Amino acid sequence: MKRKTAIQRVWRNLFEETWFEESPSKESPLFTLREVYKPILLSYLEDAATAEQEMGTSVLFSEEILETELHLTGTFGSGRYCLVGYIDRIQRDGAGILILDLKYKDPQHLTVPKKKDLCEYLSSRGYLSDAHQLIIYTYLLRNTFFSNGKEKDMPLSASFFAIKAREYSQAIVRLSEEEIMQTPTIMDQIATLLDERIEQDRFLPNYESKMCCYCLFQPLCGHPDYLSQ
Repeated sequence: MKRKTAIQRVWRNLFEETWFEESPSKESPLFTLREVYKPILLSYLEDAATAEQEMGTSVLFSEEILETELHLTGTFGSGRYCLVGYIDRIQRDGAGILILDLKYKDPQHLTVPKKKDLCEYLSSRGYLSDAHQLIIYTYLLRNTFFSNGKEKDMPLSASFFAIKAREYSQAIVRLSEEEIMQTPTIMDQIATLLDERIEQDRFLPNYESKMCCYCLFQPLCGHPDYLSQ
């Protein structure tokens, strides 16, 4: 087994400190929920730390983190639309920069098209996949945060890190270089899709959405599950 990096040696202490600092009061219903999830989350992190130590790689436990929870705003669609969001982490990745978005889910539940590129996916489905989130982050980072600095010409990559992955090899879900290069085209495509939606007299429901079952407007959209009750 390879030697531990500095962050691999101290991450557990940092986790405990942060967990304690952000802990709600014991009277809060969130307190019990957090205590239940804490050992589960720790086990996932322990597995990832062990895997990175054995492989001699550092992605989740990188020592070259540039920014965390970076707040960015920007416009797209020739200024018609405004984006506001937070990027979980930006870190060095060899000679380039990696956008890392942490997901507390199984990688199989991430909608990252494999048989279609993102332009084709959006054209055929009419809605965004999870992978489009990384495209939007790439666009924001390149056109706002790095627009004038030396980093603007550095290679940029983007990936999800699925903390609940059963195998470390499945945890990192990267966008391809070709998709990153298509960022301007995809953002124009998203703007066009929004234009079309806004021009409609009514918004069509998306019954394929995983959030559909939590929606409060099922009686209005005529969701099949609601009508069958």
